[in-house]
Amino acid sequence: MLKLNLSREDHWIELDKGIRVLVHPFTTYIMQIAQNNVKKFVKFPDPETPEETKNARLQTSLTEELAIAAIVDWEGVYTADGSKIAEVNEDTVTDLMTVWYLAQKFFEKYTSTLDLLYLEGNGSGSAANGISAAAQNTAEDATNNSSPAP
Repeated sequence: MLKLNLSREDHWIELDKGIRVLVHPFTTYIMQIAQNNVKKFVKFPDPETPEETKNARLQTSLTEELAIAAIVDWEGVYTADGSKIAEVNEDTVTDLMTVWYLAQKFFEKYTSTLDLLYLEGNGSGSAANGISAAAQNTAEDATNNSSPAP
């Protein structure tokens, strides 16, 4: 069972004291935009690039692309001289996502709806004994603990 109760409204995410972003709901469409942009722009010309470096670059790029696709407004993000609120556009969103702890909080909080679905279970996850959580056991527990292997 899957409950179709995800919010379809824009909502605020608090990233830090005084810094909030208004985002579109996290949907398949937003994720596809972000993933497609990452595939287009992230290239690793050197085949010797370490796996850790590739993973870090991909995660960073995915976070930036999600933010670009999702953020529609913000509070507490100012221009370099601090005189006014920065305009929300691709460059300023990318600049915001270069602040490591804000990017990390954004990704965790924005994608948390997936965690909530997983935690809820939605009746489709496997139980520890390998059966569907919604179904009954189809086999008895094993009674013999001895193994024929030497």
